[in-house]
Amino acid sequence: MITRAPVTPIGEDVSEHRSRKARENPKYAAAVEQFRLAEQLARLIISYRMEHDLTQKQVAQMLNFTVPEVSRLESGQHTPSGKTIERVLRAFSKHVAFVDDDVAQDEYAPNVWVNPTVEHAVQQQRLQRA
Repeated sequence: MITRAPVTPIGEDVSEHRSRKARENPKYAAAVEQFRLAEQLARLIISYRMEHDLTQKQVAQMLNFTVPEVSRLESGQHTPSGKTIERVLRAFSKHVAFVDDDVAQDEYAPNVWVNPTVEHAVQQQRLQRA
């Protein structure tokens, strides 16, 4: 079976479209970078929920969050704190692998969350507290 990349309504591959827009518009590039971690965590939570056939309510109970907090994280529009990331990873029994952007998740064990940006986000949180 051949898997095709997602295509935008204008017919361009989504990742190519994002890359082109980021090259053309520095504000767009900054916004993409700002929400990268949020999007990655959202994908992790959603995929975990789907793999384990859980509701948002069940995940909220696991994390000791409210359902709206889980929903907000799943939206990818809320930049999580280092503490929130740590809570999610512990609850899901995941570990972080700090890698280059081009490394695919499937190259690692299922209990490893491949994320090149978490370390940076956690360092930023520490600097803000200092």
